[in-house]
Amino acid sequence: MVKYFDDILSITKPQIKKLIEKRSEINKFLDSLSLKPLPGSSTFYFFISIAESNLSSEEFSTKLLNDYHVSTAPGIGYGKSCDKFIRISIGSENIERVKKGIESIKDLISKTKTSN
Repeated sequence: MVKYFDDILSITKPQIKKLIEKRSEINKFLDSLSLKPLPGSSTFYFFISIAESNLSSEEFSTKLLNDYHVSTAPGIGYGKSCDKFIRISIGSENIERVKKGIESIKDLISKTKTSN
């Protein structure tokens, strides 16, 4: 197996570099929309705060899927302390579709703000 190590690195290094660049761009985009993710830098997932919404993470994810056709994972699946977060993946979609989904998240937060 050791003899394949260099081959594996030559294939995965460019993929990792692209993911790091994509993650950085998405992080900047989230910041530009004043959306707050939990800190992190090493995966293709973001936990985004939906604390301004009056919906639970499960209600939010369900409404986002039904009304906007955007799939996320409710934070409650990771424990009660994560109920005001949703998890998004940036790994499989192109960056424009990810940004469109994030804009939908921002819109739903605005429409379900606690102060409404």
